[in-house]
Amino acid sequence: MKTISFHIYILSMILSGCSPDVMNSLSQTFFSTKLKPLWLHTVSFESDENINDYSPVKIHVLYAYEKGVYDKLLSMNSDQYFNQAEQLKEDFNESLQVFEWDIIRSQILNDQKIIPRKPTGSGIIVFANYLSPGAHRKTIGSDEKIKIKLHENDFEITPQK
Repeated sequence: MKTISFHIYILSMILSGCSPDVMNSLSQTFFSTKLKPLWLHTVSFESDENINDYSPVKIHVLYAYEKGVYDKLLSMNSDQYFNQAEQLKEDFNESLQVFEWDIIRSQILNDQKIIPRKPTGSGIIVFANYLSPGAHRKTIGSDEKIKIKLHENDFEITPQK
């Protein structure tokens, strides 16, 4: 699909009479976004008895469809993110998708389905709203299925089969 899009793009540039310099400049701009497949489609949760000082933990799984949004999110810790979450969702409506859960102690939630709006983007980030200090932010790679294990003061993510 990417090859077809590229060929259509180049053909349209040639037919429109663009010079090679203009075509090169436009090509670099057009293809510089480096979007990648966002594979994650299933999340499971498991929490310890003593998570978050015995308080629920809000979990947000964010799909960032544009690099600028992804970079902004990576620069935040969980406190910063959760203080701005509603405004971020409003400001970046088209380029950000948020899936939310509230996890309580000793809870197990299996196979929560995620359906992204788009198949490609800049990346996936998980924020957990813990009371303890820390970033409480993790990124997701190319995993299709993960388990988020919530501990007393932080969380971990493991790929699942």
